Amino acid sequence: MRGWIVAMLALLVGVAPAGAQELKLVTAHLPPFTMEGTDRPGFAIEMMQEVARRAGLSLSVNFRSWVRAQADAHNGSGVAILPLARTPERENRYTWVGEMFGIEVNFVDVAGKGYSLDAARSLNSVIVQEGTSFVHSLKSAGFGNLITRPDTTTNGRMLLAGRAEAWYVARLEALWVWKNAGFPGKPTIGPKVEDEKQWLALSPGADPALVERLRAAMASVIADGTRDRIIRSYLE
Repeated sequence: MRGWIVAMLALLVGVAPAGAQELKLVTAHLPPFTMEGTDRPGFAIEMMQEVARRAGLSLSVNFRSWVRAQADAHNGSGVAILPLARTPERENRYTWVGEMFGIEVNFVDVAGKGYSLDAARSLNSVIVQEGTSFVHSLKSAGFGNLITRPDTTTNGRMLLAGRAEAWYVARLEALWVWKNAGFPGKPTIGPKVEDEKQWLALSPGADPALVERLRAAMASVIADGTRDRIIRSYLE
């Protein structure tokens, strides 16, 4: 009886009890959403840490390339992945738990152009992160001028060095990279091209009970304002 009470109290205060089921999370270095080797792990991971605590789970975070992370979650058993756009191509590859937050996606340049979708299509080169939904979006829109690389900071450096004319990326991600990598000046952000929702997902065929625990915990993290407080703390 005493052990049951301790476990319930731990859940109520948002701390996973000792011996809690471990949830393996795979992701990539996608600042400021998920970050490796920095003082803070990114607001998506901090949000997920709170979701896991409220669900009574311990969380292990494993960084991969974004392509590898998606493959590991798809081929694994009960493996979590975030932040993942829910696209038709991915729909049956994962168990979709819930939306975490939304992002604005734009073309970024250093020549002061502020490219629209139509204008960027005629450029010689647009760089985009390998394995992201952005690659498919641009290819579907008729882009044949794409350069893909696995690391977002590398993409920013290539843009700055003139090795690409534009960078297709989440607005917040571009600004974060620019500031924290110490790049000179300010990039030009073009008009919004997409609003994309970012999801928490699990391996296909995930335990329905686990899915419901995570959904309930995420709903509470959003409803009580915890998510928004975490995000604001990265933007201040």
